[in-house]
Amino acid sequence: MLGKGFANRKFKWESPYLCLAVKSLITFAVQIWISAHIDLERNYLRKNDMQRRMGGMERPIIAGIIIVFLIAIAVGIIEYFVPLNARFEMNSDCRKALLLVEQQAGLTEEDKNKLREDLAEDGFKNIVITVTGGSAQGSKITLRVEADFEYPKLVDIFTRNMVLQKAIYEKTTTVRKVVN
Repeated sequence: MLGKGFANRKFKWESPYLCLAVKSLITFAVQIWISAHIDLERNYLRKNDMQRRMGGMERPIIAGIIIVFLIAIAVGIIEYFVPLNARFEMNSDCRKALLLVEQQAGLTEEDKNKLREDLAEDGFKNIVITVTGGSAQGSKITLRVEADFEYPKLVDIFTRNMVLQKAIYEKTTTVRKVVN
């Protein structure tokens, strides 16, 4: 296999980076709410004007609603990159297999199973691998991999649905295997 680099990093919902981002957003939201609440108490103690007190009570409620929407937008943006990362991982795994196809003029069952395992590890299901073309040196050979990727997606502000996305990798290359 080729060297391990960025392509081998996994982006999962259990990722420490995602947990850190969500934790930071929640901490930020709590700090804003506390700040607004402290301002409300100061205004209440300083001013006896009923109109100012009512205006001060609305601020924490509005701040809380805004924070919920900001967190939902942040999660939506992060979720946008989940299928992109999965596709990047698929392309990386399939490119490694394509190099084997070039060298060996095809894929052995062992190589196909290794590719299936790598794709299943990345979250793909229903994996179909086909290799078509000639086996003589200089002939064209095609690697086609079809797989389904299922992931949860935020539909409404508090609703998540499973989304199924079909991914297809198809590349044609020239056989480099020397046959005596």
